[in-house]
Order: sequence, then C-alpha cells, then structure tokens
Amino acid sequence: MEPEPLTFFTPDGDRVTWEVEAEPDHDPFERRLTLVVQGAKIVQRRVPRAEGRDRDHLYDLLENEARMGARLLTRLRRAYPVELPRLMGYSLDEEEPFVLLSDHRGEPVTRFAGALLIAEQRALQASLFRAVRILSACDIVHRRIDPGTVRWDGTAVQLTDLSHATLAGSRRLRLGEAP
Repeated sequence: MEPEPLTFFTPDGDRVTWEVEAEPDHDPFERRLTLVVQGAKIVQRRVPRAEGRDRDHLYDLLENEARMGARLLTRLRRAYPVELPRLMGYSLDEEEPFVLLSDHRGEPVTRFAGALLIAEQRALQASLFRAVRILSACDIVHRRIDPGTVRWDGTAVQLTDLSHATLAGSRRLRLGEAP
C-alpha cells in the first residue's frame, strides 16, 4: 500500500490532511484506511464519480450520514458508546465526496446466524436495544436496521450506516418492508 494524502474537515470544522494507506477496494462505496502516523484504522464511506452520475440521491445519503454523525457527537460528547460509529471527518464538496468513520468492530451478524448460544443471543439483543435507545435519546431514528447494518464482536453490537437515519418526528417516506 502506498501512502496518500487525504484532506478533509474534522467534525469541529478544521481542515486537516492525514497520510493514509488504503486497503484494496472490495466495495466501491466503502474502503478501510490506515493512518500512517498512528496505525489506526478508519472507514471511508464515499460516492464514486461513476455511481453519483447515475444515482444523484447517493450524495444526499452521504451528507445525511455526516449530519447524523455530527449530531451524535454533539449530543454524546465524551460518553460515546461502542455501539455506534463515530464521525471522524468529511469532505462533501468534491467530485467523489466522502465521510470518515471510526473503524467497524466485529463482523456482520449474518456470519453468526444459527451459531450463537442463548446467552450470546441475549447479549446481542441487549446491545442492539441499547444502540437504538441511544439513538432515540439523540432524537434519531435509524430506519434501516437489518443484518447488513448490525455487526457483532462477541461483546457488543455496532449499528452502522446512518445514511437513511432521520430526526424523530420528521416526515419521512416509507422505507423497506414490514417485518
């Protein structure tokens, strides 16, 4: 991996440049980066140019993810829970806009289907309920909780993808299917 500069705005609005190394792309909308100086991993969610040309609503989803991440930072401050991704930065006014988030923890819950013991299932449920309650306390409705947005590390879930989230009480179109 070759280091590359990555310029963006922090959640506080400061413009910074970090040297990062990108892992090989498996998903055009998301890639894992390693900060060269610290060795820390982060996730870059982005809208590739070709995808944005064909589906301009993707820009709105990315901007919404940044907005919800900023709201969580404002509301939770130092007591940030492990169940939610933390906004690290963003750059939304580029040809290929992106949002930087703390690294994913665990694996998608689909990997554990039928393999968890009763106690592990209860721990997963309690952690997921905690994540939803924290979002609720911040007046955020996730709107897209499914096996692709829930990760499990054996101790706690991480609820990812706030791109479809909205503020509680706001008007919204129906999304997804009835359970």
